[in-house]
Amino acid sequence: MISFKDEVFHDKSKCFDLESIENDIRHTFVHGRRPLTFIIPLFEYRSGFDIHSCITTIETRHKKCKNAQFQSFWDKLNLSAASPLEKQKALGMLNDVIVYFYQNLNNLQVNMRLTELLEKLHFEKKDWGLFSQRGYSNDGRDQLCVKHVGVLWRQLHNIVQSERLDESSIAPFVLEIYRQPLTGEAQTQIKEFVKKTSMGTMKGILKAWREIAYKQGHIKRNAKAEDFTHMLKHCDLKYFPHQFLKWEHCAAAYECAYQYACQEWKI
Repeated sequence: MISFKDEVFHDKSKCFDLESIENDIRHTFVHGRRPLTFIIPLFEYRSGFDIHSCITTIETRHKKCKNAQFQSFWDKLNLSAASPLEKQKALGMLNDVIVYFYQNLNNLQVNMRLTELLEKLHFEKKDWGLFSQRGYSNDGRDQLCVKHVGVLWRQLHNIVQSERLDESSIAPFVLEIYRQPLTGEAQTQIKEFVKKTSMGTMKGILKAWREIAYKQGHIKRNAKAEDFTHMLKHCDLKYFPHQFLKWEHCAAAYECAYQYACQEWKI
């Protein structure tokens, strides 16, 4: 029992029975109540891991992860239309998941839907919903699965980086085999192409070109033989020098076109 005199009102004294207060609190707010459970996933702390190395290890152990592709249904995913902030959040979630996979290599179910796994790992629905389709689909071929995590991380990482960097080069987003230098004749042809193309059309082509690099630049193909310009299907390519530009020149040709466009219109 503690008692003391009020310093302001000297004619009153107040007594506080701390033991009674403690008992009241215990019986009112603690006794008979269910205990609170805090779930902290094992993969929460990822700062000490190299994500690239984790992905390499996962894809070495599970070949289906290495060969998986999802570009055919990328546009159907909520993630494809997400804001830059949402994409950054999604990338952070993938970092966590990849470290979790790395720590549980022997227990991966590569064909499990990614959204199902994220839900089991106690991510919030408003967050893991980014990895689902905008419309309901029963087609398992159009669903992101555990096996897609590596290739998805690479594409999303490129996109997030692209929103922070200048647009003068796409070299950081494509494989080295797609960064081969142009011949002098190819540079001349690109310069003529830029001169004959309107500024609005040129901006659209460069934007689409960047999108191709962000989404397709990490996929291996026959760099010397395959043409990438068919992916610019919605652009006006009337004067585009197709015969000079294969995937091996993707980065150098973009940089050349960008520089000439800047010189031509100061864009």
